[in-house]
Amino acid sequence: MKQLQAIALYVILVVPLPSIAQVLTSPLSFDCDVPPGRVSIWQGAITAQGLLIEGKIQFIEPRKDTRWIPMASLFLRDETGKSLTGLQLKLQSASEKNMQIALVTPDPEKRTVFATGPWSNNQIQFQLDVLKSGNVKLTVGAASASTNIGSSTVATLLLSCSSAEVRFSDITLIPLDSAT
Repeated sequence: MKQLQAIALYVILVVPLPSIAQVLTSPLSFDCDVPPGRVSIWQGAITAQGLLIEGKIQFIEPRKDTRWIPMASLFLRDETGKSLTGLQLKLQSASEKNMQIALVTPDPEKRTVFATGPWSNNQIQFQLDVLKSGNVKLTVGAASASTNIGSSTVATLLLSCSSAEVRFSDITLIPLDSAT
């Protein structure tokens, strides 16, 4: 199972997607609804050296699959298609009562689970700050995690889910080009 999770994470973080991105206007909403064992990815083009992203993510229904776990992700990529950082909500199985909330980077060893909580009837509000210097801070409620991804221009926002119905709502993007 860990190998399939790693493959799914690799596909989202590393494999370039066709450039069918649309230019973003916020607030954004995305109802991601996929059957067990499937993934759906939405992407939009942005250009910012610093960026603040706020919004809400809610698991509506996790779906049971023998190989794919229910997951919701928000990732940022640079202009070359390389993943920079993101937020990931993950259930170990469809019957799991609690989800893991993690800050992710392209290095799977640096995935930081910094909070857990019930997924049912729980809308997660988050704030992701990516500064021009490369400093990143993800805040969910009173919990937060930080990392540094190096200085890069954010070019693409990706929202995705696997083996679940997930609602992304009120996703607001604020350029912070002057912030360091």
